[in-house]
Amino acid sequence: LDICIMQIWILRCMMRARRNKLVIGFLDPQIMNKTMVLSRPDDVVDYISRAFERHTDKDKILMPYLMKDHWILLVLETSRDHIVIMDSRRKDRSEFQEVLDVFNRPFRHYKKSMMKSEFSVRVGFQCFRQPPRNNRCGFYAMR
Repeated sequence: LDICIMQIWILRCMMRARRNKLVIGFLDPQIMNKTMVLSRPDDVVDYISRAFERHTDKDKILMPYLMKDHWILLVLETSRDHIVIMDSRRKDRSEFQEVLDVFNRPFRHYKKSMMKSEFSVRVGFQCFRQPPRNNRCGFYAMR
C-alpha cells in the first residue's frame, strides 16, 4: 500500500475525529517509516517532539508505520505513557525496535508519569490477523 493512500486515509480519519469531537492525533507516515527512522533519526525525533507539543491535548496518537513492505499501527496512549503495537503479522518486537527507540528519545520531556523513563509497550494486541502470503497489511493497519 502506497504511503500517499495511507496519508489520505489519515486525513479522512482526522476529519471524522474532528466531526465526532474525538481527541485523537495522527502522525505522518511520510516521516514515520523505517527508511526515515534509520537514515534520518534526528529529523524524526524533531518531528516527534513537535508532534508531542502539538498533541498535548490528545488522548491517543495513531501512527501507521511502514517497515519496508509491511504496515503496522502504533497507538500512543498519552495519558498512560504507553504504546500499543497492532501488527497483523505478529512480527517480533525486534523488527520495529528502532521506532520505539526514536520515540523514547524525546519522551523524557513530554511524559505524564514521573516514574517512567520510557514508554511501556504492548505487543501482540488482538487485532485482525493477516492471512499468510498476502500483501494486505495496509488494510489491516487501517482497520
